[in-house]
Amino acid sequence: FHFLVLCYIIQVIAASDQCGIRNFDPGTVQFAINDGKGNSDVKAPWIAAIGKFGKGTDGETKFLVSCSGVILTPRVIITANHCIFFKPEYIRAGVTRIDQAKPQDRRIREHRTHPDHNNKDWYFDLALIFVTEELNFNARVSALCLPSESSSHPGDGVGVLVQGWGEDLLGDSGMKVT
Repeated sequence: FHFLVLCYIIQVIAASDQCGIRNFDPGTVQFAINDGKGNSDVKAPWIAAIGKFGKGTDGETKFLVSCSGVILTPRVIITANHCIFFKPEYIRAGVTRIDQAKPQDRRIREHRTHPDHNNKDWYFDLALIFVTEELNFNARVSALCLPSESSSHPGDGVGVLVQGWGEDLLGDSGMKVT
């Protein structure tokens, strides 16, 4: 019950003028690549990387991505519940490459699993992540707009937008928008 009430509150908060401003053309497959100088348009500013800091293959401390999430409010990110299995400690927003300058890193305070989640069948594979400090919304970090009412499936042949963190051919982590 508390999860559903919280989802409703998030829906009301997230359906604002500060959400859903995308910086890409739908129907394209692209990595949101920066120019090598730390400058880049964040193609989907509502995407957050979820993970923890640890040693990379080169021995340097890095942000290690385990999953992706979607920013709903300055303090709430929604993700798949199975992402919690990796015991993430931080979210990272506002970058298109995981090692890019000026990310907004926030420590995870807690998470809440959908009450009907079933590990066996993967039903209701949802979790809300709450961070300790608000994200600063700007051109590189914003919330995704949620619908104000439910709708039916749009039908066969309708395109789907998929976004998240992945690796390119060189193994570099980046935001992917398809």
